[in-house]
Amino acid sequence: INQCKYSILISGDSMNNNIKTLRKQKKLSQRELAKKLNISNSTISLLESNKRHGNIQTLKKIADYFKVPLEQLYD
Repeated sequence: INQCKYSILISGDSMNNNIKTLRKQKKLSQRELAKKLNISNSTISLLESNKRHGNIQTLKKIADYFKVPLEQLYD
């Protein structure tokens, strides 16, 4: 049986603004947030500037860290 793995890519202006807002509410720099999530600083920067689409695994890490439902990143 062949199994395929799909990565869901999600983007949008509200998502990028919401990530930035949540990060600033916690008074974290992009570098600090990236370190806490074990992802690259450039990933956070590119997500916030809408230059990268977020994959579901990364967005789940962000939502979990901020203790918000994944859907809140898009509201």
